[in-house]
Amino acid sequence: MLPAPMMPIVVMSSVVMVTTQRRAAWCIPRHDGDMAHEFRDEADQSRYAMYVDGELVSVLDYRENVDAVAFPHTYTVPKHRGHGYAAELVAYAVGDVEAKNDKRIVPMCWFVGTWFDEHPEKAPLLSRNVAD
Repeated sequence: MLPAPMMPIVVMSSVVMVTTQRRAAWCIPRHDGDMAHEFRDEADQSRYAMYVDGELVSVLDYRENVDAVAFPHTYTVPKHRGHGYAAELVAYAVGDVEAKNDKRIVPMCWFVGTWFDEHPEKAPLLSRNVAD
């Protein structure tokens, strides 16, 4: 793994590598060619955020307790819908939770639940409720 700098690094190409303070994540943009994708854990707002060319396009709220991380809400700015941004953001957030701790994920948002249905290999990360 690469050393983690204090600020995210964005590499523009058909495959984007984003390195945060905590880990590196790979994302493959679906429709945006050479647009720069940046993922952030904005802990002060309890959310993950995705930026494309510096513009906020999608957010995933989270709530943490000792044993679990709940994802209660996903939102994509209307003019940016239909590009797969929310799915990329959920994939990043799930990977981030998996990489940095042993917490389980509670998919309270329907979109996150659907994402897990489409990615059964991530099912071991799921929790039925925050008390698990």
